Amino acid sequence: MNKYFKLAYKEALKTYRLGECPIGCVIVLNDKVIAKAHNLRENKEDPLGHAEILAIKKASHKLKTWRLEECDLYVTLEPCLMCAGAIVNSRIKNVYFNALDKRNGAVVNNCDSFNLFTHKVKAYYIEDNKASLLITNFFKDLRYNLDFSNVVLNTDRLLLRPFKETDVFDFYEYAKVEGVGELAGWSHHKDIETSKMILTQFIANKDVLAISKDNKVIGSVGIHKVFDPAFQGLRYREIGYVLSKDYWGFGYMQEALRELISYLFEVVKLDVIKVGHYDFNYRSKNTIISLGFSKYQTRYKQGKKIIEYYLTRDK
Repeated sequence: MNKYFKLAYKEALKTYRLGECPIGCVIVLNDKVIAKAHNLRENKEDPLGHAEILAIKKASHKLKTWRLEECDLYVTLEPCLMCAGAIVNSRIKNVYFNALDKRNGAVVNNCDSFNLFTHKVKAYYIEDNKASLLITNFFKDLRYNLDFSNVVLNTDRLLLRPFKETDVFDFYEYAKVEGVGELAGWSHHKDIETSKMILTQFIANKDVLAISKDNKVIGSVGIHKVFDPAFQGLRYREIGYVLSKDYWGFGYMQEALRELISYLFEVVKLDVIKVGHYDFNYRSKNTIISLGFSKYQTRYKQGKKIIEYYLTRDK
């Protein structure tokens, strides 16, 4: 039983990183896992995209039958009414879950849907604080918002400030250079209209600061909300940055990031700052290490290797 709950929890972690309510599910037949799924309602814009329903669909497809009479379902959260109905109608035998859902649960809380109809499903609540804490921390992360639209920071040589619409020409000047954006994970801009569109997003999202030198924008740094279960329940943000190629090699980015990091820890009171770089971006690697970040994981995005680091307030 524990190994199946572990698999369901791993599925929940996947959905946490996607910014979805972290719920994972596995379906087992004859002591073999035949389906795994996690919540994808937001990412797929699908009201039926709950972990249990997605897993049931996979299991039915694999077994080539809608009748899952000898199957057991393991899920990290008490099923809602919709999922309970799908479980009943697919004839699943046993359901095991780790956390109670007082608002939307339809097995223990609100109604006993597994005993209302012809097919009876046996339900087992196996409490696991880890599963419930994951959901609690996700919503804590979700509700913690920051606004950098009025933040202005000064260093010896630079000014960090919110972007303005009139910055579009400076922005396009460095964003159009091939190889600059690619190091940060985005394609160089083909035309100024692309820069205008992205600049509008920067201003609207209130999470990107322009890096200015002598009244000219030479780069940017973003302070982005991400969902990382490694730091669940803490105040954390991920920073991403880019600098005009004409200003490489003079220590400008280290200078800007030191000031920003000091502000994020001392004023905003973040607990953790995340940052990452593609494995081929040695310049960024050297910058990150020089600022005292510690490596903690490697992941892949569209086939490209990303090394991720973190820095804590007390370090």
